Amino acid sequence: MKAGAATQQEPGGVVRFLFVRLPRWVMGSALLIGLAINLANVIGRYAFGYSLYWAEEVLVYLMIWGVFIGVAAVAFRGEHLNMDLISSSLGKPWSDIINACMVLVLLLCCGFAVSQSWKVVSLFVQAGQVSVAAGIPTAKFMVFDAPGATWPISHSNPRGISIASPQCAST
Repeated sequence: MKAGAATQQEPGGVVRFLFVRLPRWVMGSALLIGLAINLANVIGRYAFGYSLYWAEEVLVYLMIWGVFIGVAAVAFRGEHLNMDLISSSLGKPWSDIINACMVLVLLLCCGFAVSQSWKVVSLFVQAGQVSVAAGIPTAKFMVFDAPGATWPISHSNPRGISIASPQCAST
């Protein structure tokens, strides 16, 4: 919880589990798995002269998954970056108008990302494409692009504040 928000309550129960604890657990697990793969690759390369040819590809996919899954926890808690230098110095109606415009641009960009991700994943499924080194179906790794792009949408309102975040109680 942020320093100035000590009196505000954060939602608990299932919602907190789905949007904070579960994404953090998945991201932590992905990092630990990546660390183990990387360590095994280094030991194999320098101790035995054999490297895991698929390691780098899987590490990249794990990082992509971690970022897209982590968006949920960040948006839920309202901890995303805010560029409000101009809007915070403006009066009430103008700052709300600017924040509404920013949310509209966010919605348009995320909607575009979701539609393009859907097309790409559909093409991967139709073609039966697999990754070059690991031989894993590419659609299985790319499937998190669309949800990752929609999570910020589901937590935005015209004021530019995360709907489920503790900051909403004070607005």
